[in-house]
Amino acid sequence: QWIEHGSANLVVLAGAAAVRVGRTATAAAESLRAQTVVDALPGLPFAVPRALADPVRDGDMVAIAQRRLDGVPHPSGHGDADALRGVLDALAAVPVRALEARLAPPHAFMGGEQWHPVMVERAIPLLAPDVRDRARRAADDLAALEPVPEVLVHGDLAGSNLLWDGGVVTGVIDWDLASAGDPAIDVAALAVWHGWDVIERVRPPEVVHRARIIAATHPLQV
Repeated sequence: QWIEHGSANLVVLAGAAAVRVGRTATAAAESLRAQTVVDALPGLPFAVPRALADPVRDGDMVAIAQRRLDGVPHPSGHGDADALRGVLDALAAVPVRALEARLAPPHAFMGGEQWHPVMVERAIPLLAPDVRDRARRAADDLAALEPVPEVLVHGDLAGSNLLWDGGVVTGVIDWDLASAGDPAIDVAALAVWHGWDVIERVRPPEVVHRARIIAATHPLQV
């Protein structure tokens, strides 16, 4: 089975392996960096796509054979609170400073260090005029959040990236955006997918509050 990820990335599913192919120099370098993150992760209560062999290079292209994980994505709108708590707790327990040199830059999924100007100057002007003020308030509210101690943040922790079997999270894939950051980033992603009522049972109100502020900017993240 072949799965296209844009024009630069391809995943080939074959038996117990998932082969990730970066088809440009940039995509190849990013896939190699992301794989070093996965391979450096400590033991976790769920599987991750660790490399099965050394990368294979052909010009600018790189192919990485990864462990193919069991499980399927969870339907949106609900989820097991204990299972989601376990995922968040496991990420928070990872010694993030030991991984820091390998991780993606903070906010890579929304413009990096310049995320606020990107939202204000590039994303918001594309919106309908009647929602621009509300969008600007959402961006400013996020910028006003006080810093919190950083943990390992997956960066896209929902949907097809969490694999389940029998009510248990069996695997987490797609670690390209993993960074050191606010734990509420992953809380927001899980809440949008599984429901805020579920997340409110597994994280304290102050974290959920931050997550709501983050989630309000999801449509502006480019």
